Amino acid sequence: MEVMIGMIAHQLRQPLTAISATAINIQFKMDLEAFDLNTKEGKNEQNLFFKENLRKIEDFTQNLSSTIDATLETFINQIKNQKKQALKKS
Repeated sequence: MEVMIGMIAHQLRQPLTAISATAINIQFKMDLEAFDLNTKEGKNEQNLFFKENLRKIEDFTQNLSSTIDATLETFINQIKNQKKQALKKS
């Protein structure tokens, strides 16, 4: 059971780490004032940057949600199988 919990924690950390890294990247660009907002090109570049990074965060979030769903399904199936095994032994 400990190994399974460790594997689950690892799978949950991966998308969380990716979300955090993307947020840090966005913050870094904002702190550096990396885009020239006085030009149309700079505004377009910033807009594209934010859209791409927000899409990444959404993808990572969907991945995290799928991982949680799969993990819950696995747990439920294991519990059902354990109950079936216990009933067979009775």
